[in-house]
Amino acid sequence: MEMTTVVRGFVMNSHGHFLMVKHVWSDVWVLPWGHLEQGETFTRALKRELFEEFDIQIQVLGAMNSTNDQAIMMHPLPISIHEVEYFSPQLQRQVKKLELWYFAKYTWGILTSNKKEIKSYDRKSYDQLMSLKPAKDIHRSSQDILEQNVDLLELIS
Repeated sequence: MEMTTVVRGFVMNSHGHFLMVKHVWSDVWVLPWGHLEQGETFTRALKRELFEEFDIQIQVLGAMNSTNDQAIMMHPLPISIHEVEYFSPQLQRQVKKLELWYFAKYTWGILTSNKKEIKSYDRKSYDQLMSLKPAKDIHRSSQDILEQNVDLLELIS
């Protein structure tokens, strides 16, 4: 089975609320996400997806390694990388993904969406996200990764 690469973002506004999405095929809140296109970097893919789906620009946040090598362009490090495999009722097949999760902040644009796959979107505080019921309202992994990285978020934002 082929593995696809996906980027996800905890995208915050100036009030510290995170953008969450419900797709037409699910009632579960998820982070904005998207697949990489050919030749695209992880952070560029996340920026493109947020612009295409919500007409906003973001700044990807994260720790950065450094080097004196002028040929190397550094990018923010993801807060989590993991593989996931599951059966997709929408696609009627097994799906295998490599997911890279980032923190990002909203920098420009008016949040809107006219994409057919987006049923609704909302901004939720940390406490609101943590109070959602896993599996019913949100994927547990979203809560786990946010909770494990909340200290890092305070450092980089």
